[in-house]
Amino acid sequence: MEFAHKFFKEIMWRSSKLHVADELQLPPQEERVSWLTFSAIEEHFYQRQHETCVSYAREVIESLKDDILKRNVPGSVSSDALDDFFVTPNEAAKLLNSLLKLRQACCHPQVGSSGLRSLQQSPMTMEEILMVLISKTKIEGEEALRKLVVALNALAGIAIIKQIFSDAVSLYKEALALTVEYVEDFRLDPLLNIHIHHNLGEILPVVTDCSLEVSSNGKKLHGSSEKISQTHIYGVDVSKQQKLSGEDNSESIIDAENSMDLKDGIIQEGNDKCDASLSSSRSLRTTCEDLKQKYLSVFISKLSVAQDEFKKSYILVCNAFRDKKDQHTIWWLDALHHAEQNKDFSNELIRKIEEAVSGSLNNSRSSKIASCFQTVTALKYHIQTRLDQLEASRKMLMDRLLEIDQTMDKPKEEDIERVRHCRICQSIGDGPVCVHCELDELFKDYEARLFRLNKSDGEIIISAEEAVHLQQKNSALNRFYWNLGRLGRSQSSVDNCTDESKRRDVRDRVVVISFIFRFLS
Repeated sequence: MEFAHKFFKEIMWRSSKLHVADELQLPPQEERVSWLTFSAIEEHFYQRQHETCVSYAREVIESLKDDILKRNVPGSVSSDALDDFFVTPNEAAKLLNSLLKLRQACCHPQVGSSGLRSLQQSPMTMEEILMVLISKTKIEGEEALRKLVVALNALAGIAIIKQIFSDAVSLYKEALALTVEYVEDFRLDPLLNIHIHHNLGEILPVVTDCSLEVSSNGKKLHGSSEKISQTHIYGVDVSKQQKLSGEDNSESIIDAENSMDLKDGIIQEGNDKCDASLSSSRSLRTTCEDLKQKYLSVFISKLSVAQDEFKKSYILVCNAFRDKKDQHTIWWLDALHHAEQNKDFSNELIRKIEEAVSGSLNNSRSSKIASCFQTVTALKYHIQTRLDQLEASRKMLMDRLLEIDQTMDKPKEEDIERVRHCRICQSIGDGPVCVHCELDELFKDYEARLFRLNKSDGEIIISAEEAVHLQQKNSALNRFYWNLGRLGRSQSSVDNCTDESKRRDVRDRVVVISFIFRFLS
């Protein structure tokens, strides 16, 4: 290299900028560094990105350390192994990617793949970015509050199962205090709020009966009063409870008159606590009922709208059926009767029907179906049988639907229990079938008779029984894969099951049978 440098130096000339600065009249070069400060919004966004990148970088470094330890023989790991380890370009890119996100965050919160996204093409203003950050933080806060309240409710439920009602009251009160404290900032799930008020209203009288029972001779409270006195259940301070109960009686001498006053005070305090507990319980139940009605009002309004639409459609269809029954003749039966009078015309009609069936099915079963239409009489019998089955299926469906509609305002207790333990919608193996799943089966049967179902490969289903069986088979298969992914398997197996269930999902096309509607019109 030195030889080449000396050789080319003799025959080539290279001037630096310093040598020709006077000739080119270049101004002197200056280097200025300007330190920019983030605004409050930019600083908050950068700090969030920094926390995310640091967490990700730590995970990458820990994984690299684990790889180093795995490559070495167990028991012979030394500090030199970490020094000699070579980081591959892919591993280095994982670390540098975090630094890239931070550099992009310095430019603008919308720069880069990890930046904020908006529907508009132009960059967002700082006020718009602030609203996006506030909404994201609000969602994160609501989720954190929900997880905390769920955990407190679960611990309180465990305490109720163990019959440690004082701990349950304390936990429910803590959850209730959290909801009140953050009510202006974060919205709590209404069901969790109803859970707290309902259970707290149920166990407050139980705690009162167990802990504030006063003996007939005015002695100290018994049961679990010592444990409950420290939970501050009814708003009475612990020190006040100790003073009222006369806890410090080691060497003090009280005369009979003061002793009677103290006992009367204990009894009066116990009665006051009972009254306060009952009042709190009634207040909690009232609040719970208000929350329940507010939560159900949305669904009740939707149900009312759906019921009104159903009643209008039901009345129209009933009127159409009544007008149909007033007709003394059936047009399609008369048409087939006239066709039967002419032998050539009837044979031509049967031939066209066979060709239509064979062309639609295009398989070995077409001949079996076409054999049902050898004569016009057989055709009339087949059509009338299918129409009778369709009408019977509709009547069964409507009777059950109207029966359920009558119980929408006040559902039966047994129906509620069946919904709770349904083996189909709740995925309980040996539970009963709820009324809604039973109604769904009736809908499928009616749908299979009213419409023509095609399989995913285009093959036509020839009977309603086959269509119902196919739908039940696919529903059972989908439930199996859904439950399989719900059992807490690894994420990869869940994704595979989800993809498999999508591939096995019902993909049969529904095509309206035109002549059925002509018969009903």
